[in-house]
Amino acid sequence: MAGAVPASVIEIRASNISLVAAFGHGSTGDDILVPLIDWQTFGNKPPNADETGPNDFGQELSSHLITLENLAFLLQDMGSDMREAIRILALQARGGAKPQEGRMRYTLRMLRRASEHISAAAEHLEQDVLSRENGSSMG
Repeated sequence: MAGAVPASVIEIRASNISLVAAFGHGSTGDDILVPLIDWQTFGNKPPNADETGPNDFGQELSSHLITLENLAFLLQDMGSDMREAIRILALQARGGAKPQEGRMRYTLRMLRRASEHISAAAEHLEQDVLSRENGSSMG
């Protein structure tokens, strides 16, 4: 691929999500735990995209402090957008040009892993957090 498009593609080589526990008070004055997420992405911006080794995550591309529920929203929103992008890709692939099979197999593997991780997170939230809150007061 040549031209302006490849020169503007960013490669995200790693993402880090860390829980930041904040404490507050609920509407009745009870103590509450506010789960915040420190979300960082690392990688390379052109023209330096090829200057890192296989174990180098590159420079920090972005950093955001968001709520846990906002991260959950973003994950479902990205999943919905990804589904639509793949639907459109399938329509476009009916023509002469096809996407590279290796890249599509990698994409499939990453989507399946993402689904497994998100499902496991939902199970932990339901069983280990929400089931405990049912027995205590919520703010």
